[in-house]
Amino acid sequence: MTGGRLFLKIFVAFWLAMILIGAGIAAIALTRPPPPMPHEVLLPRVPEVLTLWDEAGPDAAAERLEALGRRVGAAL
Repeated sequence: MTGGRLFLKIFVAFWLAMILIGAGIAAIALTRPPPPMPHEVLLPRVPEVLTLWDEAGPDAAAERLEALGRRVGAAL
């Protein structure tokens, strides 16, 4: 076997392996659900904080928002 043919076989095998590895990574990435975005964690609780603002006042609402911010920060 000549050096040129051996090089060609190695070259083709290398790029075939790269394509298969890339396809595997893409398949894994496409089947995993994305992580929740910060606004998806935060927005469902905003009405709860606004209701608390009306009922208990701004101090209780501020404490609740701080706790919510810590939870969102921990989720990131």
